[in-house]
Amino acid sequence: MVKKKKISELSKRFKNPEEHAKNISKGLIKFHKENPGISPSCGKKLSEERKKKISLFMKERFKNKENHPRWKGGKFELSTGYVVVNSQGHPNAMIRGSTAYMLEHRLVMEKKIGRYLERWETVHHINRIRNDNRIENLELLPNSEHWIVTKLIEENKRLKQEIEKLKKELQDSKGVGTD
Repeated sequence: MVKKKKISELSKRFKNPEEHAKNISKGLIKFHKENPGISPSCGKKLSEERKKKISLFMKERFKNKENHPRWKGGKFELSTGYVVVNSQGHPNAMIRGSTAYMLEHRLVMEKKIGRYLERWETVHHINRIRNDNRIENLELLPNSEHWIVTKLIEENKRLKQEIEKLKKELQDSKGVGTD
């Protein structure tokens, strides 16, 4: 009964009470990081017993990752540009902490072909954008072919730049002689 009253009061004061509650949680987490052992409500130092109670409460509250204010659906981008997805139970998942992750482009390809990828298979991003995991941008290649394709693309790019440079030099040399 009391809880319902508080929620209805929040509803009157805030357009999105759930979002407001999330922001409060984020603020409390930041406060506790910056002021360890201090109560945010009264500013007094917390006893060891109180700290343990709060710790147990927080562990229980965030046992389910989805309840944590920083939860992003188990999906994030690595510094290399690849997207990884929470994939508990996947036989080829890489373990990070206590969570198993898979590269998203490999999962997309596995779904398309209906089986797990072999270790020697590589999923190639056709447009070379590592976080563009649309199926039309992906192709499955053996590792050896992927290396060849990558080198050919790089060589092609280098040759196109060389051609443009030579065209510019040719135009400049024609322009000099016509004056």
